[in-house]
Amino acid sequence: MRLRSLLAFLGFVASLTAACDVAAQRADSLPIGARVRVHRHDAPPRIVSGVLLGVDSTGLTLAAAHGAPPRTVAAADVARLERHAGRRPTAAAFGRGAARGALVGLALSAVLLGAALVDEQRNPCGDCFINAPVAAGIVAVPLTAGSTLIGGVIGLGRRDRWVRVAYP
Repeated sequence: MRLRSLLAFLGFVASLTAACDVAAQRADSLPIGARVRVHRHDAPPRIVSGVLLGVDSTGLTLAAAHGAPPRTVAAADVARLERHAGRRPTAAAFGRGAARGALVGLALSAVLLGAALVDEQRNPCGDCFINAPVAAGIVAVPLTAGSTLIGGVIGLGRRDRWVRVAYP
């Protein structure tokens, strides 16, 4: 029963950090000049982003960065279209990344502790200075703290918010 509750809780926490794909807008209602990101099926490059210059039934025309010529993406190549919806505040971006990092650290710590408990049952050590489960618990704290910090730093690099747009 406790394992089921723990798994339900972890699933709930993971769902809080998952991205939400809601088709809130149609491509034909996007304003010219909107910043967009196009996920292509298999054609390289897989993700193309830029400023929208035009939308029609044949595809999208995007202005590339740094004065490159405009790029046209055929409608058949578009797997998903997203528009830029602003940036997350720094604290929110760090917190979102830190939450994911903490989940990774806790999962790794749980695996480490489980392996230590199995090892302790198979090979008990009566005269050891520190037994395996205690050592695993000691390692779990900096492991989780480190993965939380690394996740937060990674989250800072992912501040942009993208909203899915229905196309075509």
